Amino acid sequence: MKKITLLFLLLAIAFNANSFATPKISNTVFDVFMNGDVISNPIAITPSSENTTCNTSTYTFSYDFSSGVTDSGLDGTCDGSNTGLDMFFSWTATTDALIWNDGEGNPGIIVRDASTGNQITCIDTFASADYVLSGWSIGQNLILQVYDFGTSSVNPLSFCLSEYTLPDAPNCATNPTPSNTSTNITAGIVTLYWSEATSGPTTTSYDIYAGVLPDYSDQVLRGNSATPNFDLTDVGFNQTVYWKIVPKNGPTGNTNCSYWSFTSAGAPTGALCTDPLIVSSIPYNDVNNTNGFGDDYDGSPGSTGCGTTDTFLNGDDVVYAYTATADTQISIDLDAIAAYSGVFVYTDCTDIGTACIAGASDDTANIREIDLVVTNGTTYYIVISTFPQPQTTTYTLDIYENSCINSTFNYSTVEDCVNNQFSIDVEVTDMGSASTINITDDKGSTLQTATSVGTITFGPYQFGEEVTIDTVNADDSTCFSTSSPLTFNCAPENDNCSTATVVTSSVIGAEIWMTGTTVSNTASGVISTCGSNGSGRDTWFTVTVPSNLIAGTNYIIATQADPSGTSALTDSVLSIFSDCSGTEIACDDDSGAGNFSQITLIEGTDVVAGQVIYLRVNEYGASASKVQGPQDGTFQISAAALNSSLSIDRFNSNALFSYYPNPVNNTLTLKAEKKISNISVYNMIGQEVYKNIPNSVNNILDMSNLQSGAYFVKVTIDNVTETVKVIKN
Repeated sequence: MKKITLLFLLLAIAFNANSFATPKISNTVFDVFMNGDVISNPIAITPSSENTTCNTSTYTFSYDFSSGVTDSGLDGTCDGSNTGLDMFFSWTATTDALIWNDGEGNPGIIVRDASTGNQITCIDTFASADYVLSGWSIGQNLILQVYDFGTSSVNPLSFCLSEYTLPDAPNCATNPTPSNTSTNITAGIVTLYWSEATSGPTTTSYDIYAGVLPDYSDQVLRGNSATPNFDLTDVGFNQTVYWKIVPKNGPTGNTNCSYWSFTSAGAPTGALCTDPLIVSSIPYNDVNNTNGFGDDYDGSPGSTGCGTTDTFLNGDDVVYAYTATADTQISIDLDAIAAYSGVFVYTDCTDIGTACIAGASDDTANIREIDLVVTNGTTYYIVISTFPQPQTTTYTLDIYENSCINSTFNYSTVEDCVNNQFSIDVEVTDMGSASTINITDDKGSTLQTATSVGTITFGPYQFGEEVTIDTVNADDSTCFSTSSPLTFNCAPENDNCSTATVVTSSVIGAEIWMTGTTVSNTASGVISTCGSNGSGRDTWFTVTVPSNLIAGTNYIIATQADPSGTSALTDSVLSIFSDCSGTEIACDDDSGAGNFSQITLIEGTDVVAGQVIYLRVNEYGASASKVQGPQDGTFQISAAALNSSLSIDRFNSNALFSYYPNPVNNTLTLKAEKKISNISVYNMIGQEVYKNIPNSVNNILDMSNLQSGAYFVKVTIDNVTETVKVIKN
């Protein structure tokens, strides 16, 4: 018969006159079906006694799920998918609750009635924290089903169980607000209040239930509150709401408390497009709040013309109607207090949620502005709403006529990479109603004017500088515009393989790190086989494998974060090619420090001594079409050999700086021709034990507190990092 081994801890029994400890499980071999693999053959288990703290460093129970454990197919309600491999344990309840704590492997648990197999309760917190299981009676026979969520590669699975007696439930809350059976309550968000019981066990929190059926059959837990108040959202118009407060003392709730009710008011004018707030004339101003108008429209404001397809109609909505009295242009300004709010314009109520004629929204509290050309006699429906969070917002709505028609512009940057600068061409494509347009930038440049369509140039600006262009109708200052920030960065010199920057070979433990950048680089067309954008924007380096590299030894190419800490680049992809035509030798994403890259080449297998290789670096998310991303920045790259013929002593006469004495007793003196920007000291296991940013040509390094032994001192000057080895006496 086939044997299946189950490794688990058996109960270690220790008796004295007054108590006993949980037995410990030992290694045992079972035949199929082995104990605990099916619900009909559970393992008897004894939880720890009450008030026994779970030792999370050594969990009471631990089981190997890697062999002999199968999937029973009995799933619980705490996990929407298959619970995976499981084991069954039996326990006759000696307390009305248990404390569960999931340890290694983060298993879940289902408690079942032993006679019926029906679920009583379950938990799958992944929290490695105490959780109270309850719902049975003392003396009831139970089955405890422990499962691994299908992650059988995680072994062993460990957990704690200890007896627990539920505390007494608190008394019911009193004094509801809105008062019981009250009417004409404003719809939308209704804030519920109540008073804590003045006697009995302490209330630690409240569960809030609500529904709309008088038999309470649709009651749903709406939330839990530590204080005697709660915001009940989505209350409709003319709706009777039945609600109940369950006060809790820890895990014990009082479910015998009474239900209360209130009835909301009918829909106010402005809640629906069929009964909008009328804008009888302009200029028009209204200070209001969407709360109380109800959430009558949902989802996206529309698939076209709205400026967004996000769910800006999922909050409470207010609808205005304006009928134009002339062919003109109007401005609609929404000054909303809440972020994630918007204003949208339609010409028919049936278009709401389908197609706008204009829209403005934002995830900040900025003013949303719409300039709209209107036609005499046409009615325009203006809808204000928000995301489901925040659901409501206070706001100020201003609608006024523009006495002018806005001009239109195109903006483009013109590169001058020879001088590391750029200029901006402002193309006037339509004068609108202006005879003269005043054009300026935010850098103090001389004002220029346009009297007809054409192009005006501003600049030059230093590359990387952000510039905005302001335009104003000289005849009517209510017509103005501001461009989005404009900038340009010249591509780095090593943007292509043919112009790759030369990297100097160094020694592992004494790497020479060279600084590079992904800012404004472009796609070379060479494709890598790893990372998310193998054909994305890239930067190139080249290095010659040392001619004295011994066969079979390692040659390591690596990238790392810029030690200055100012770079936005946090994730690189590194590829190595034998030529610029795209013959890839190796590729790596995250084998280096953090999310940076490291590739180990073997002389004679991957490369040969004296071979010229090409190093392609790109930011992980840099697609070919993206000009520059928020995570582009500087990084460092090195090529180092593990080879005694390339001795670290070669750096002791480095021209960048000198150092003495070596060996050192207490202080090491560093002297350089240029400012030293960074000094780091590492012990032989790679731990950083000292760091300083001197920004001076001379520095005294205090090593008196360091233990005797060898250390690596990394010195950065002008973005070049070199390492020396010193001995501390």
